[in-house]
Amino acid sequence: MTYLKTIIILSSLLFITSCTGIYAQIISSRIAKSFLLIESYKGIMQEKGLIPGQPDISVVRKVHYKKAWKIYSETIEPASEKGNLFIYDGNEVVMWWPKVLFGIRMKGLEVPIVSEIKRIITNNVRWSLENYSFSLIDQEVIAGRNALKWNVVPKIKRPYLFPYTSWMDAGTDQPLKIRINEQINKVWYEMEFKNIQFDVHVDDKDFDFEFPLNAVVFNWNYLDKHFTLNEIKPLMNFEVRMPKNLPEGYGIQRVIKGEHSLPMLTMIMNKGSRWLSLTQNRKVLNDEQKIGIPIKIKNFKAFVNFFGVFTLIHWSIGDTGLTLIANLPYTEAIAIAKNVD
Repeated sequence: MTYLKTIIILSSLLFITSCTGIYAQIISSRIAKSFLLIESYKGIMQEKGLIPGQPDISVVRKVHYKKAWKIYSETIEPASEKGNLFIYDGNEVVMWWPKVLFGIRMKGLEVPIVSEIKRIITNNVRWSLENYSFSLIDQEVIAGRNALKWNVVPKIKRPYLFPYTSWMDAGTDQPLKIRINEQINKVWYEMEFKNIQFDVHVDDKDFDFEFPLNAVVFNWNYLDKHFTLNEIKPLMNFEVRMPKNLPEGYGIQRVIKGEHSLPMLTMIMNKGSRWLSLTQNRKVLNDEQKIGIPIKIKNFKAFVNFFGVFTLIHWSIGDTGLTLIANLPYTEAIAIAKNVD
């Protein structure tokens, strides 16, 4: 009996010490599988915290998604931002600001394969489980669907690793509402679907877009000639900035010059289907990007926006305007931006 009791105790201790990793693997695999089962959705999404100085003003967007990772996001409100677009179809990214007739098209992207998408989602979920504690507190109806309400608290103290509440769709494990609190009763960012329909018809044409003939458009082709830093620096009219440290496995793979005449470059630092790019141009007085969650990067004003799985960060250092795009957890993207000098 003593021997058997010892075996049971040792087995229990082994389970306790290993269950965190097993739990993370089970949950991350489940959420990745649930995401890949979603063929499409259409919805209206409301965000708060994106208008600097007016955190309670809502930014309303029409969102279409089609498997896998195609995303169409069009701003409906407020009127000052109406028509702003973000489109990703696997091969291209399009960004469009109609009020200032300015657009960006990034071509020649590598279409992510399903196994890579699953790996990224799994890693994102495991990262969350490693950095946060989760507790189920309620069940509510969001956008007409049953949602499980989770209270999420950081396990460690890190910049912008804030506590948040998440309402996860009971049928698809997808977030229908998220509220991130900078402090108690002070919301940093909030997203909520006002309505959403899963597995509805989404036409591939929804992700096609042509700029008006009178638009100023910056075109990039990721298949264009790759420059070395020594080759491209003399062609720029600003100081080229470099990330000092990157996460393990990331590095500057290639540097590309824009197809337009204005001196601009982008650094591609991807890791498989993990997209990480840093675009640079000369800072202009009237930045076309006027909305985003205001943050500080080394005492410089910066703006964070979310589009599907992508985090976009805009900021300036000296005479250099910078835009970082990453499909990483937003705190990791901010940490990378802080390493740019």
